[in-house]
Amino acid sequence: MGNSTSNTGKTYSKLTIAKQVIRFVCLFALVYALLMSPWPGLGAAYTKLYRKGAALLFGSFGSRGVVLFRPSGNSVYEIDMYFLDRQRVAADGKVNSVLVHHTCRYAAYMHIVSTAALILATPVPFRRRAKALFGGLILMHCFIVLKLMVLISYTFNNKPLSLFALNPFFERLLFVTHQLIIDSVSFNFIAPVFIWILVSFRRQDWAALVSGQQQTQQ
Repeated sequence: MGNSTSNTGKTYSKLTIAKQVIRFVCLFALVYALLMSPWPGLGAAYTKLYRKGAALLFGSFGSRGVVLFRPSGNSVYEIDMYFLDRQRVAADGKVNSVLVHHTCRYAAYMHIVSTAALILATPVPFRRRAKALFGGLILMHCFIVLKLMVLISYTFNNKPLSLFALNPFFERLLFVTHQLIIDSVSFNFIAPVFIWILVSFRRQDWAALVSGQQQTQQ
């Protein structure tokens, strides 16, 4: 009799968890699709805002570096970034530049949408979700700024510009950081998940989850 009741409780618990997971996944997919769908019309406005913000933060990089953010003619990218050294002037009087194509859709907008969709799909009270969304979007924008700073620093540190010389340790650190948050596709999926967990869940949520698991096992 006791074993039967215990097995029924375990089955019910598993079904409840499965329903919650399915509901979360479906709600996440719906919110993500709704937030991504306006991009064809929203893209131009967001790109313009992104370019202005990036120029404000990184248009001047140190005493010599200059970064110009221009609309791209490439269909894959939205922004062309021109890196210039004020002290390196060609024989014809022009300042030599390095061109880097950049997409704010994949480097920024998709991260924001992923973070928002994860938070909005979380089964917590509305007020907590609102606070988590506010904090999560702030953290995600900080991450986007960090990504851009690493990209710009890495470009200026390498040839042909070599704007500043780092010691071997910091040069290696910059290389590894660039590989991690710029070149790694998986890390860009991990970052929204990490921020979602950080802002959406409290200590008592994890305690309740562990307690529920223990009760199920008893």
